Amino acid sequence: MGYAMASLSLGGGSWYSNTLNLPRVGDRVWVKAPGYGFVGVGQVTGTREPMANFKIVVGNQERDATDLLKGATYHMDLINHPERMELSNGSMPGS
Repeated sequence: MGYAMASLSLGGGSWYSNTLNLPRVGDRVWVKAPGYGFVGVGQVTGTREPMANFKIVVGNQERDATDLLKGATYHMDLINHPERMELSNGSMPGS
């Protein structure tokens, strides 16, 4: 498995990221990508937190998401910006 479904992630300011306050742990979420349609489903496993603190479990080991998510740079571009940083909720694929 890749890590594309490892988290729900939003950044760019509170207008975007405040929606991460809506899902509760245990909620099922569907992921829709513009131009592609629905691309996945998962279950929320944690509350929102800064991307710099977000962990992904690989095997039995927790790893920093920033070490694993290398397909894009948007989540790193503003990692230290208090208002525009990426925020993530834990989500596991295919629940």
